[in-house]
Amino acid sequence: MNNKLPYINDYIPEPKLSDIENTVSAGQRYISVVRPRKTPLMRLFFAQIRYLSPALWVTQLVGLLFVGYMCIGTELVTQRGGLTMMMLAVPLVAMMNVPELVKDTLCNMSELERSTKIGSGTILLLRLGAVNCANLAVLLIAALTASLAGSLSFVTLLLFTVAVYNIVNILCLAIIRLFKIRGRNGAMCVSTTVMFITMSMSVILPYDFTEMLIKNTLLLIVMLAVSVAVFAAQITVMLKRMPLGGLLNED
Repeated sequence: MNNKLPYINDYIPEPKLSDIENTVSAGQRYISVVRPRKTPLMRLFFAQIRYLSPALWVTQLVGLLFVGYMCIGTELVTQRGGLTMMMLAVPLVAMMNVPELVKDTLCNMSELERSTKIGSGTILLLRLGAVNCANLAVLLIAALTASLAGSLSFVTLLLFTVAVYNIVNILCLAIIRLFKIRGRNGAMCVSTTVMFITMSMSVILPYDFTEMLIKNTLLLIVMLAVSVAVFAAQITVMLKRMPLGGLLNED
């Protein structure tokens, strides 16, 4: 009995040199005219929203319930009361922002994201947009509710709310980068600490300063513009350093 197995060359003939050249030429022509398919940015954006942490949605819900309770259970007869309430609600809503923004590094997913065809900078910006859209929508509803409940200036509340929101994000990112925090638990501790510090500021904030904010819309606009500029600068630094090893890695 012959146990010798047949070789594959016994069944497949050797290709002609002309056939090989024609196949290579056809492939080259195809590659030269066909553009690679790109995933639509909107699809990526909704994918980032889909995979946001449940803790983010919980903090938003708690923030809305807090504002609703304060509007129903107390009388917001002054602008100062409205600003104090928003200064308590904003840190709670924004508590999960930075942990979500840098979760690729905190969860050791930086290398995997950088290996995809989509740039890690694009993923960061999409994640930033998803988190901010979700949180700013909640804060907009909260500011509108407080404004209607207490007949307060909606513009003043909104400008103050977004400015405080940016300041919370700036402080969290600065502390995480300064102390080179990598773990998710460490980032949560930083966010929680900043939240309580910001909330305590609502109690110790000088009365004259609050009144100045209420009466001077231009000052609120300047405060908002400066906070946006500083936060944008932080994101720009993160984008420049990402190719060398993730969002939080140093040069």
